[in-house]
Amino acid sequence: MRVTIPLMLLFAVVLVMQPVAEAQEPPSPIELKDIRYKSWVYPNISGEGRSDIRELSKGKKLMIVVYFAPWCPDWNNEIPFLKSMYEKYGKDGLGIVAVGEYDSRESMKAHFDAKGIPFVGVWETDSRDSRTLSEHYRYRKLAGDQRNWGTPWHIFLEPEKFPKDGDILAGKAWVANGKVIKDEAEPFIRKMLGLDAD
Repeated sequence: MRVTIPLMLLFAVVLVMQPVAEAQEPPSPIELKDIRYKSWVYPNISGEGRSDIRELSKGKKLMIVVYFAPWCPDWNNEIPFLKSMYEKYGKDGLGIVAVGEYDSRESMKAHFDAKGIPFVGVWETDSRDSRTLSEHYRYRKLAGDQRNWGTPWHIFLEPEKFPKDGDILAGKAWVANGKVIKDEAEPFIRKMLGLDAD
């Protein structure tokens, strides 16, 4: 009896805390921020080769770089929207690349395969211990993101405006500090691609 009561109390605490652990952030507006976004070359999630953001952006009018962690509920909820944008506007010059954070490459690859994500995936960090050491952390803090893990986090790049050389791709850029507001994001994407309002 003495053992049963503490176990029941522990179980009750776990049940009460579970919704807090799984709480999701509200969607974030797309805002122009000064973050000095740098060029990068990261290993591919597939385990084969590396991808260069400059190369991935060639021929694109708009490049969305979305930072994610496979275990993040907000990222998982946003995948269908990003897939639909990629499929709908890829022919119009939209590119998307996902930058994995805070988990193993193997976990990221399994996640990509299971979700059927059609765009390129690369990874910056492979451990939760790297959170405050990542470029992702630096960018999102400059953009005013106060979340602990900060995924998803989006930056919308205009490749035609990239300097021909140098480390910095964009001084100011449009960002969303969290999952996007879908009713705002699609018209924004269309505008950046030079398409008529839908």
